[in-house]
Amino acid sequence: MEGYNKVNLTPKQMKFCEKYIELGNQMQAYKIAYNVDKMTDNAVNKEAWVLLKNPKLTQYIDELKAKTQKVFIHTIEDSLKLDYQLIENYNHQVSVLNNPKSTKKNIEVAQRVLKFIGSVGFNAAQDRVAKKLGFYEKDKQNNAVTINVGVTKEEVKQISQDLNNDV
Repeated sequence: MEGYNKVNLTPKQMKFCEKYIELGNQMQAYKIAYNVDKMTDNAVNKEAWVLLKNPKLTQYIDELKAKTQKVFIHTIEDSLKLDYQLIENYNHQVSVLNNPKSTKKNIEVAQRVLKFIGSVGFNAAQDRVAKKLGFYEKDKQNNAVTINVGVTKEEVKQISQDLNNDV
């Protein structure tokens, strides 16, 4: 499906497919792609349904979905990488403050960085990483939130390194 030839589709069909992926609603996509001034909602819905049964259009929609998923996965990996960097930077600045050998300039820089990131930013980054790694799961029996802590610090570092190598 990759590299599907869009020449086989009309501009309106392509627009319908693209809007369908973007909006997730066949009627809205049809209303944007086609002139529906004199059509009832029932007629619009029927025409949109017919388009979604067209093999040429479904092939193009599948290709668009695949591209969208790749972009989404890449975005999650980038987000994780940035959160790890923020956490590492925060922890480094804390270690500078706790080091009796730190220079006055290094302490001033560390204080500014910590103030900029803030404890809220640090905690938010940790929370996002935990959620992305699946540490929070709904308990199916009582809907309580449980936290899985079976990951060692070394495993988290390895995950971080793997993500850095993949990007």
